[in-house]
Order: sequence, then C-alpha cells, then structure tokens
Amino acid sequence: MLNEDRYKNMTNNEQILFHIADDIALHLQSEEGAPVSPSLMLWHLGFDSPTLKDELMSAINRTILKAEEPLKLTVNDFSQAFAEVSSEFGNPKQDKQLIIELLTWFGLHVYPLAYPIAKNIENE
Repeated sequence: MLNEDRYKNMTNNEQILFHIADDIALHLQSEEGAPVSPSLMLWHLGFDSPTLKDELMSAINRTILKAEEPLKLTVNDFSQAFAEVSSEFGNPKQDKQLIIELLTWFGLHVYPLAYPIAKNIENE
C-alpha cells in the first residue's frame, strides 16, 4: 500500500470505509488510465485534501472553457492550471499521467470534450 503510515493512522471505521472504496474500485475494474474514483486515486498518490478532486476538476473545466481551440490543449496547459490549485503540480513530465487519467475520467463522466483532449495529450 502506498500510504501505509497514513493507513495506520486511520480509525477502524475509516479503515473499513477505505477497504469498501478499494473493493468497489477493484470490482469496477479501476486501473491506471481509467480510474473509477479520482478521489481514491489521489489518496493513493498521497494527497490528503478532501477538496482536491473538485479543485482539479474545476481547473480542467476552466482550462477547456477558456481555450479557443480546446483540442489543441497540451499537458503544459493543464499542468499550469493544476499548479494554481496545489504547489505539488507544475512539472508537466511528472503531471502527465495524472492529467491524462483525470481528463479521461472527466470526459467519461462529466464533460465529453475532455476525453479526446486526454487522448491527444496521451499521444504528445
């Protein structure tokens, strides 16, 4: 488990809820590139903020809506937008996979235009 220390600091109820979320994600075939839960994915990556997912989704939405040609957006555009949300971001090479996964999820579940943008960035 990536965040073993954080897991050990959870209460018994929090550990049970974590296992429930992890089991559901596993059942729904959550995998790299197609997360079932962005929040769970972010937690596994070490992020603790309960609002981070919503802040990143808002950054994705703003970036797409501001773009004159959304299909030409790059990993740099989203990395910069994410850096405005958290200082953990801002390195396009490090952020690329996470950006692709969040854009893919956003495109499949919220705003369909985000999906082809994710595919374009994946091929950059």
